[in-house]
This record gives sequence, structure tokens and C-alpha cells, in this order.
Amino acid sequence: MNTSNVIRISDYMKTRSKKPPRRPREEGIMLSKGLSHSTMRELANQFQHPTAEVDFRNRAIFGIMSTTGLRAREVVELRFSAIFNSPEDLKLIKYRKKGGGWGLVCLNPDAISYVDEYHNFIGIKSDHFFLSLPEKNRKSRHPITTRTLQNIVRSWNKVTVSGRNIHPHSIRHSVGQKVMDKFGSIPAQKLLAHASPITTANYYTKPYFNATDILVWN
Repeated sequence: MNTSNVIRISDYMKTRSKKPPRRPREEGIMLSKGLSHSTMRELANQFQHPTAEVDFRNRAIFGIMSTTGLRAREVVELRFSAIFNSPEDLKLIKYRKKGGGWGLVCLNPDAISYVDEYHNFIGIKSDHFFLSLPEKNRKSRHPITTRTLQNIVRSWNKVTVSGRNIHPHSIRHSVGQKVMDKFGSIPAQKLLAHASPITTANYYTKPYFNATDILVWN
């Protein structure tokens, strides 16, 4: 009997179990998904002199998002009752992270004051940070939804570095990139609540280095 064409099961299983080589992860894959520094400054300046409820809410939303890097769902679920002081008297807030665990983030004093001023302007006491606008034939307010937050941010009419329309996560990427550039992967990982600083480094390590200031020969 000719057995030259017979394949042994053990050889077949060895061949089948081999995984294709994993492609190396590209560095700085979030580089173009955030906003430029100049766009972030424009937004900060745009909301500095609110006169109507929507203006006060926009300023408060941008103040919180641009100083915490929280995800959209985390932002809309923020509550005053979750705020407490750290041992060094920083204001911290507890929030429900992606995946269901609990996270902590420091609140910028100006950002939380914007939220307070927004609530004072509308004259409503609520545990939730951000509320719906008044509706016809409806006196009660409700916390804004993730979809509402997306629409609010989109209404600011800005674009990302790659030219896409602004969205809540693009502000998170801007925050992550700035902290990564200034302090490295571990502080950025702590702020963004990534599972590992390796994830943060893969996302925000720039694939270039700016040496133009020192490479001057005259």
C-alpha cells in the first residue's frame, strides 16, 4: 500500500495550530483622532462669556471633558454626590468606568465652578451634572444622554487633526495625547483608566520626534 500521500493526524494538528504572525502595533494610532492645541484653545475661549443656558452648559461640559478625559457615558453619569476630598484636599469624583469597575479622577477647580455656575443659572438643584434643556409642556428636567452629548459636541463645529467632525472621544484623545507628551504613559494611563500603560503608550507615543529647536547650525 502506497502511504506517501497519507497525512498523519499529529502533523496536521501541528500545522493547523500555527497562528499567523501578529502584525506589530503601529505607534501613535490616536495621533490624528484628537483635536489640535489651537482648536482646543478656540473652544476654551469660545465658551468664556456665557449669556444663555446652552452657553453655560457648553462651558461646563467642555471644562469637564477637557480636564478629565472621561468617555461620553462617564460624563453624562457624573453626580455631585460622588465628589469627595483627597488627603491633599484635591476634589475627586468617583465614576463608573467602561467595563463596570469604578474609577477616580481629579476635578479641575475651574471646571467644577463652571458646573456650579451652570446650575445656579438654571436655578435647579440636581445631583446630575448636566441636564436637558427646557421642553414645551414639560417642567421636569432629566440627565442628558450619551446621544445628546454627542450632538452637543458636534454642534461646536470643529474638526479633528485628520479633518473628521468633532465628537466626545476626540476630546479624550486630545487630553490623553497632552498628558502623554508631558508626563509619559503611566500618568496618562491613570487619567484615562486604561488597563495597562502599554496600551496608553501604543495609542499616544508619537511616531516622530521634534528636534528642530536643537538642530540649528548657524
